[in-house]
Amino acid sequence: MLAEIDVIGIKDDEVHIFEVKCSARQVKAARQLRKIRALLAKQWGGEGKVLRLFFVNGESGVISAVL
Repeated sequence: MLAEIDVIGIKDDEVHIFEVKCSARQVKAARQLRKIRALLAKQWGGEGKVLRLFFVNGESGVISAVL
């Protein structure tokens, strides 16, 4: 397995990827999301997809964008 995606939403040219953690482990989530972004960018190449990455803290329910 190269990477695991918790939640992914695709509509037109926009892709939202969510990494869910039970607690505030945003550093680990960001690392995983960057890996996923690199793999998907390689897969889709120049297709013009917009990838947006998000971290979901399951404990607090807060959703944060990851750059």
